[in-house]
Amino acid sequence: MIRVVCLLATLLAGSSSFAQEEVLKGDWRLLCDGSNCVISAQTSLGDTVFLARPGHVFSAFSFGFRLVSATPDPDTAIALQVNGGPKLSFHPGRDFGNFGSQSDTYLTEYELAGRILRDMRNGSILRLFGSDHGEALQIAFSLDGLKEALKRVADIQNRDEDDLRIASPNLQPHNNGARPPVDGGSGPRGLPATVVDRHYRESDCEDLESGNIASVAAITARLSAIETLYALPCTKSTSGITWRLYRTETGEIGGVATLYFARHDARSGWTGTDLLWNIEVHEQTGRLTTLRKGKGETDCGYFARWIWRDRVFALDEVRQRANCSGSGNSANWPVVYNREN
Repeated sequence: MIRVVCLLATLLAGSSSFAQEEVLKGDWRLLCDGSNCVISAQTSLGDTVFLARPGHVFSAFSFGFRLVSATPDPDTAIALQVNGGPKLSFHPGRDFGNFGSQSDTYLTEYELAGRILRDMRNGSILRLFGSDHGEALQIAFSLDGLKEALKRVADIQNRDEDDLRIASPNLQPHNNGARPPVDGGSGPRGLPATVVDRHYRESDCEDLESGNIASVAAITARLSAIETLYALPCTKSTSGITWRLYRTETGEIGGVATLYFARHDARSGWTGTDLLWNIEVHEQTGRLTTLRKGKGETDCGYFARWIWRDRVFALDEVRQRANCSGSGNSANWPVVYNREN
């Protein structure tokens, strides 16, 4: 790792006295010392985005920035966006930190950083959003040539070019504190950024700003004095809308949790799911329902109801339409489960 650190310092200083720099097409530079490699792109103001990976077979990329035109506020999140895609937020002390003698900013949330890098490989612009002394900050990095640079690193290191794993740098951290896990609405649509981040990170749901579901409003409900339910639309079809649900807590521990629900399958019995069809939420009673009419994989209709009790949604009733004849009213469908019976 020490050789990679020296290599990175050499690249950012604009010198290649002990390493081999390779000329690439586009705006990215490649510098290698043996099989230890760093690639980077720089703006006209000198801000740099870089990826560094040692040559040994089990190594991963460290993904960072050296910002010289602005100093992001140390206790607020930054967001990254590739082209016009979703803005993914990184929170200080948890998702990114400052490392090394120059306090370069490194991403440390590996799954989210890996998603950004995969998008970058086929993108044209990476934008970094943040704040500098309370003022909005935006820096754009060209991605022209990144795909070729990543392929060259893979060739030099004899690695799979799809191996884009991210790891923290083996450097001294210089973190300045962290923002609370639930930040009260700094993400898209005024939703908590941590909820939106988890939504994109864990699922293959459509972009919240896509034409198909951009007009579908998220559903929120207060569960208790410190707990809130957020339901985000996932997909939309002729059968309706699927939703993914999250619970946030702002108490002493706090955080975001994905909600999972029991589901009855006529073929497999009881299973679990993180998606519910066509939900309704009644905040005053804590009632949550899901309803799908029409033919599914193993039935012709499904209804379930849960009641919020003691920090969980307790299953109250399930009705399932086994065949496509008969009433389309879910109240007349056979009962699979009822809490009272």
